[in-house]
Order: sequence, then structure tokens, then C-alpha cells
Amino acid sequence: MHILIIVLFIAACWKWGDWRNWQSYHTTMLYIVMANLLYLFLTANNFLWRYEPESYFYHYAITEALYGFIVLPATVLMFLPHIPSKPLKIIGFFLMWIANYFVMECVLLTSKRMIHDNGWNLYWSLMFDVIMFPMLILHHKKPLLCYLISAVIATLLLWKFDVPIHLPIEKRD
Repeated sequence: MHILIIVLFIAACWKWGDWRNWQSYHTTMLYIVMANLLYLFLTANNFLWRYEPESYFYHYAITEALYGFIVLPATVLMFLPHIPSKPLKIIGFFLMWIANYFVMECVLLTSKRMIHDNGWNLYWSLMFDVIMFPMLILHHKKPLLCYLISAVIATLLLWKFDVPIHLPIEKRD
């Protein structure tokens, strides 16, 4: 399942990604990768969600790396260049991307290729997606403000889900 999703993202990005202007989206691509890596670091051994590896990946870290370094940057390269200018079309565009991510997560959950843990559920994933896509635009236009808001959101989520960041990783359950 993971390989299929990753191949679909590569193919879609090849077709719809703005490769001519990739440099203008590069910092936002790095932002989303960095945010994902920070999530993995802060929630280590106490994940809220995690990809379950296929048998040929052996370890979840390989699966995480493929999503983090392929799917997330590809999302930026397809999302940012195609944002419409009219307000109603913007709403539809957001809803399309949120629905795509939501359906992808439902498929992964149903196929047992993704798990939710420690209080996380599909509702929280949906809310996360609703926040994530506007944050990508904000980062592209006002990165410093985006970093500040991201820090606040991350802190609130760590608090809400009682992630034990005060404990060494090896002592977390």
C-alpha cells in the first residue's frame, strides 16, 4: 500500500508539480520535512500516529522517510503553485486537498498500514489537515509568522496528548 501511494505521489508530482519554479517552493518543502522530523523526534516511543511498514521495508523508519522525503515535499510542489485566486475556488481547492489526505489516511487505517495511538484519532487527523494546508501558504508568504504559530500549535498538541518530552526516549512507554 505504501509503495502504491508513494508511486502515485511521484507520478502526480511529475505531472502537476511546478518543476520550473521548484526553488521558490524549496523553503516550504524543507519546512514540512522539518516539521515531520520534529514530530518523529518529539513523539519517539510515544507516537500519535505511525505508518506500519510493509514486510519489505522491515522498519517503520524507512516508511516514515519515504513519506517525509517524497510525499510531503511533493505535496508542496503540487499544492502551492495551483492555489486559485478566487475565494470560492480557494475553499474548493483546500477541501480537495484535505479530502485527498483524509481518504489516504482512511485507506491506510483500514489496511492496517497506519495506526493511531495515545488518544489520536481520525477527527484529530482531519483537524490537522485543515490546519496544515493554510500553514503551507503562510510559510510560503510569511515564514517567521508560520514558525511562531507552528511552535504554538506543536506545544498545544504535545500538552493535549500528554507526550512525555521530559523523559529520555528510552524511558517512554
